[in-house]
Amino acid sequence: MATIIRTADVDLSNLSPNWKVLAEKYTQQVLKLPQVESGLVSKAQAQKWLSNAAQLLSENELRREIHSSKGFTEQDIRALWAHDHNEYYAKYHASEVYSLKRLESIKIPTEQDRKQVVLQSLFKALIKDKYNLQSAKYSDQAQSIQSDHNWVNSSPSLMKTETGENILISIKFNYQKDITQSDDIRNHVQILSLLNSQQRVDSAYQYNINIPEGKLDVLSSTALLGSDAFKQSLNLLKIWDTHATDMNVNFEKVTYSKSLFGSINQVSQAHWDYLLTGQTVEMPLDNKSQMTAQQESAFLPVAKRYAAAQRLQVAASKEFDSVKQEIADLVSTFGIPRKMDSHFDLVKVGARNVFDLDRAVNFLQRSNVDPAHYSSAKYDIDSLAKEATSKGVDVEKYRSYSAPNKEKVITTLEVLGVDKSQFNQSANHIHFTGQTRGGVYDRVSELEGQTQATIEDAITTIAKGISLPPEVELSEHTETSPEM
Repeated sequence: MATIIRTADVDLSNLSPNWKVLAEKYTQQVLKLPQVESGLVSKAQAQKWLSNAAQLLSENELRREIHSSKGFTEQDIRALWAHDHNEYYAKYHASEVYSLKRLESIKIPTEQDRKQVVLQSLFKALIKDKYNLQSAKYSDQAQSIQSDHNWVNSSPSLMKTETGENILISIKFNYQKDITQSDDIRNHVQILSLLNSQQRVDSAYQYNINIPEGKLDVLSSTALLGSDAFKQSLNLLKIWDTHATDMNVNFEKVTYSKSLFGSINQVSQAHWDYLLTGQTVEMPLDNKSQMTAQQESAFLPVAKRYAAAQRLQVAASKEFDSVKQEIADLVSTFGIPRKMDSHFDLVKVGARNVFDLDRAVNFLQRSNVDPAHYSSAKYDIDSLAKEATSKGVDVEKYRSYSAPNKEKVITTLEVLGVDKSQFNQSANHIHFTGQTRGGVYDRVSELEGQTQATIEDAITTIAKGISLPPEVELSEHTETSPEM
């Protein structure tokens, strides 16, 4: 989650070397922002914001931040929606949205944010190749029209299919398959922004990628090294998509809702009017009670153990993924894959045949074998049902529904104007803090550092203490190097 800091609190001790050139280059774009031209933000404040932002952000990040300042992004509208519906939204609050649009704050991406940007690019390229898609061409008027509206699309992903349809795609990593309320809002905002840029959107799909975090780290850290490294990461990703058993790509079609389009328009227009007229929103006060001294005394030691155990679990999982990759890389240097014995018999090295699908497919293609014999057929169910209906076929008897989905039930209630709180029931919910900034976040970061170091020390200590089989004398092997 990006760090949001007040413009007045910016630490300028680590300056970008060419910030003055950047600031001068983008001065006119900033002065043409609607909040500046309306007089809500003074030119002096706008130039101070640009000066500070240019010293903290790369050029691409600065350009995205200026573009986002033209109106509300999908993430902004999600925060405003949460405020209007009295919901908790972890990323940031409506008051911070106002502060960003008034150029009182700057959003600074973290390393994780930067990794997410490059991962989105990698997986969009994979999906584009996997499903034979092409990037849709934007109209010449798109940029100028987009700036006239109070929502902006921070990362449009409009693709064209082989049949000429324009489809919008969005990507999530390691989430549940079903589209959540936040997904619905994001997808609808993206569709609205594209429509207002005179782009046709025939359908939208959300792709849910399940892949180990360790593999995501490998892909992102490599791809960030440059364009050639990005290509290497993409090739590795394609191999994993074909062969890896711990990665899969699912997608779900986004269902449009006219009511949700209308609600989003209402929320964004109302808040944009509030913002341009100088109004503001306040952080809500939490409705919570303080523990008694007796409750606090009992809660504190258990809560500390909970926090430590939770962070240890996360750190241990990351360390295992890292060591697993390390040992696989090491064994790959031992020559042709084969079953190998070691005096340390708790970890086995085996060998197995891995079918090279790409080579086999290339062989079949060169042999002019009809793809119908070795590829699965795909059907566009919606288009098929529409075509059948137009020819008088009753498709209702073929329709069925999966189990009700909580997020879709909530969204439907809101579209109907029904207060979802009437279906709530009280229950305690224990969870680790989701704070992403401030003093609590600093303490979480400190705790993560401690637990990571503890896990590494524990693994090293335990590893040293693991014995070899009783019949093997350790002294016979301490100076023996493994045969490479």
